[in-house]
Amino acid sequence: MNRIQSTIRYIPAVLVLCLCADLVHASPGIDAYEAGDFATAEPLLKQELATSDDAKKRILVGIITMSRNEFKEALALFEEAAERYPNSADAQYWVGASAGSLAGNASIFKAAGHAKKARKAFERAIELDAQHLEAHQGLVQYYLQAPGFLGGDKDEALQLAKHTVTFAPIEGRLLLAQVYGQTTQPEQRAVVFEELISTAPDDPRAYLNIGFLQQNEEDYAGAHRSFSDAANTTSTTDGAETARQSARYQIGRTAVFSEQRLNDGIEALTDYLDGEIGSGMPEKAWARFRRGQLHQLANNEDSAQADFKAAKAASTDKRLDKELKKVLR
Repeated sequence: MNRIQSTIRYIPAVLVLCLCADLVHASPGIDAYEAGDFATAEPLLKQELATSDDAKKRILVGIITMSRNEFKEALALFEEAAERYPNSADAQYWVGASAGSLAGNASIFKAAGHAKKARKAFERAIELDAQHLEAHQGLVQYYLQAPGFLGGDKDEALQLAKHTVTFAPIEGRLLLAQVYGQTTQPEQRAVVFEELISTAPDDPRAYLNIGFLQQNEEDYAGAHRSFSDAANTTSTTDGAETARQSARYQIGRTAVFSEQRLNDGIEALTDYLDGEIGSGMPEKAWARFRRGQLHQLANNEDSAQADFKAAKAASTDKRLDKELKKVLR
């Protein structure tokens, strides 16, 4: 993959858990979306939009489209939302997110144009809302990944991440940790992690996001510790149990990648399957598939096949279906 194509959207893995926390206008479409039932939500939202236009509902339709990796179609939807609602920072952010996704999947000849559109949209979102967290995250990621001739600049990324800390202490420090991980100051990253845990000692989101960074860098031992710490927190704040559930899934996923701590992974995925999952979290069919992979690694083929067959019966994801074809007998 060339450097332009690596300029993809930045949607933190847990961001989708709270994408629409500010959607206060109750509607069947929004209710279905928040329940994770995208197949029901999409037509309902479109019906509601036909009678009463709403920026947030338009954005939700775009997010659902984007969840199917239909980035071109999603970009068109977000651009229409931004045109209809020019003061919507959220619409601008999602223009940037979908354009960045197109840059990551386009040919080298088209990637630069999409990347420039992504940067412009993130910048516009911040102009409209100086504390728009996701736009700051997207622009930091852009600065980190884009080549210099498209505006990539690690110093800019560092300064913007430091600024984000002033209004989002947890998320801003996670950005700082990511920036330091890609510069010549790795020792600063350890300091940021210590500050993060000190700031939120019982917040599972802190440990969860540290785990994601470690997992992405293939530090599987570190990721396992962080996800386990997240799963074992006792916080009762909003979103805490959702974060703990996410951590349980990631314990299993990390065990698959590392081929270690297989029993811990199986136990965590079993707990995940026994609990509730929310919008944006991996469907339970994926958890069964991951648990089946762990059973295979543990040479327990009968249990593995039972999980694979259960995953196949429940799957609504074409990507998962492709993976299951490789392992089902």
